[in-house]
Amino acid sequence: MRHVVWLFLFVAAVGAMWWAGLKALAVLVTVVCGLAGVASLVVRSRRPSPLLRPEPERDRHAVERYIPPGG
Repeated sequence: MRHVVWLFLFVAAVGAMWWAGLKALAVLVTVVCGLAGVASLVVRSRRPSPLLRPEPERDRHAVERYIPPGG
């Protein structure tokens, strides 16, 4: 949900720059933020998802066993 708020603020800011006659700055901000967003998606896709990480293997040999004396 935070992404929607940031998107709304970004569109409002770029619209204000465009309306104020700063069209070159509005385009520059849009391009830079777009490239940062794409880079973020690329970096995120390279890291394994926490849901897909293998569980740490349990030590099955560290179990204490009861061995009766003289058995």
